[in-house]
Amino acid sequence: DRPARLAALQTLRHNGDWSHHDALRGLLTDPDRAVREAAFAALETIGQRAGQPVPR
Repeated sequence: DRPARLAALQTLRHNGDWSHHDALRGLLTDPDRAVREAAFAALETIGQRAGQPVPR
């Protein structure tokens, strides 16, 4: 469900690493805008920690 997905993405944003990149990229085409935005935010944060810029 949506709240669980958003909570999982928030957790990945704070605790995830570059190994989650592909899964998060796959969510950028999710039909739910909130999920897409949360996935991108997680990618940005993880990318910053890993020193890997995330193209927009």
